[in-house]
Amino acid sequence: MIPNKKRINEQIVASKIQVIAEDGEALGIMSLADALARARSVDLDLVEVASREGIVIAKIINWQKHLFEEKKNKKKQQASSKKVELKTLRLSYAIGEHDMEIRRKQAEKFAKEGHILRLELQLR
Repeated sequence: MIPNKKRINEQIVASKIQVIAEDGEALGIMSLADALARARSVDLDLVEVASREGIVIAKIINWQKHLFEEKKNKKKQQASSKKVELKTLRLSYAIGEHDMEIRRKQAEKFAKEGHILRLELQLR
């Protein structure tokens, strides 16, 4: 089976397959024709999920609904992932003590938030 490319319905090339129902119940090993007939009787698709010891494992699911949920979950996961930014602090050799304390606090805050920190020292 090609990674990220699942075979559905007639694309499955096996004579005997182990079938799992939509609710997770194992229906046992049956011929491809019987499995396709069972999937069509409930208006669902037969999807190859794995191959183990020469036996193809297929699940009866609604393929379009499955693709939609996968896409939705991926989008939600991307939205919730935190973006790491590069934060830059500029210092000069003649910086005052109070200004240096403020820059130190800023650096600690950025580090706690998980940002990458770059310090620039201006020697003009």
